[in-house]
Amino acid sequence: MTFMCERVALNCKNTIIRGNGRLDESSSDVAGDLSAFEYCLAPELSGIGQNLAVDPMLAQRENGEWRLHRDSPCRNAGTPANETPAWMLGAFDFWGQPRIAQRRVDIGAEELPPANGTLLILK
Repeated sequence: MTFMCERVALNCKNTIIRGNGRLDESSSDVAGDLSAFEYCLAPELSGIGQNLAVDPMLAQRENGEWRLHRDSPCRNAGTPANETPAWMLGAFDFWGQPRIAQRRVDIGAEELPPANGTLLILK
């Protein structure tokens, strides 16, 4: 995927940019005005705003689909509830699940369901 914007403002939120390279095979995946990236994951965004520059911990399922691992740093690391735009409140992720399953959206196109809780039975 290549975005080349010279006169257009590009705003990128809650996005994983991983394993991409420029057409000229230089080392940078992301260049230009990096302030347009918020709550994203990409190596070049380290230390800029609320972005991450770590392994997103993707896991490949038996059917070949790549999904976020339950321990992924992208989980609940996207836009916080108090900054979430109104359109996202009723939105769905790539798989058709509600886009926000907990207090924050996950970074990427998928929203992991909440982790299983502990069942405590008292007599």
